[in-house]
Amino acid sequence: MGKQQARFNSGNLRSTGQSHYNFGGAQHHSGGSKSAAKKAIESYWPFVQTQLTKLSDPVVEVELKDLHKSVSRYGLQRLTGYQAAGGTYGPTVKAFVSACNDQLANLLEQQFEASDTTMSRRDFTIAFEHEVNALVQQYEAQLTSLSRQA
Repeated sequence: MGKQQARFNSGNLRSTGQSHYNFGGAQHHSGGSKSAAKKAIESYWPFVQTQLTKLSDPVVEVELKDLHKSVSRYGLQRLTGYQAAGGTYGPTVKAFVSACNDQLANLLEQQFEASDTTMSRRDFTIAFEHEVNALVQQYEAQLTSLSRQA
């Protein structure tokens, strides 16, 4: 048993005195960093842009409802992934995701309450982009100020 244990450990433990099994993962854990939180926030808009390109022109209500579901789901995945990595700034990332989802819901509500319910994909994209970019700047500034206080 001693020989088997020695063979097992010899290939899996680093020579620096590591005392646990090396699964080949990252050498440094930085999931809770400010930059990781910013990346979680910044990744949101490219996903939204990709989803917006799938809309018809003019956009229709059912597509926008599906867009809202997929964007909400993606935001939750980003938040969950960040928190699972030990995200120190989870409440800020969560607030950003919630604010983006609320903004999209407000745009959809305004669109469906309007007397003219047709809107071009371009106009909708510009309206949402303006709001999301403002939120990205707001929450990145918030992360910067939080990290200075820490």
